[in-house]
Amino acid sequence: MIAIHSLEVMWFHKTRLGKHGVETGSALWWKWALQTFVEGVGSMKRFDGEVGRLKREEEEKGGKKH
Repeated sequence: MIAIHSLEVMWFHKTRLGKHGVETGSALWWKWALQTFVEGVGSMKRFDGEVGRLKREEEEKGGKKH
């Protein structure tokens, strides 16, 4: 079980955290890495939801300015 969750953390780091500019070893990185280690795929889904929410908010703000 530890090996599976460790692999999930490494995969999450390579496919999501780095892509979105989360610096390795930062407090935010540790938060997501530890949550992924404990929770697994559910943490990744929550991260994707947060990224999507932030993108929608940015688009709404951008649309209101014009």
